Amino acid sequence: MDLKIPKKTRENILLLAEGKNIIWVVGYRTSDNYKIEDSTETILYVNITRQGNNFEF
Repeated sequence: MDLKIPKKTRENILLLAEGKNIIWVVGYRTSDNYKIEDSTETILYVNITRQGNNFEF
């Protein structure tokens, strides 16, 4: 909502979430709650590739 992305565009955006918590709005931004900091002990690396209308994880 904060990014003011049009509704039609939002329907096609991928989200990475943990339960109801959005971690990453793919292609836009990462939640401040999940950003890497000096105190971070574990990192999840996610690679998403788009090929035409398909995505590979």
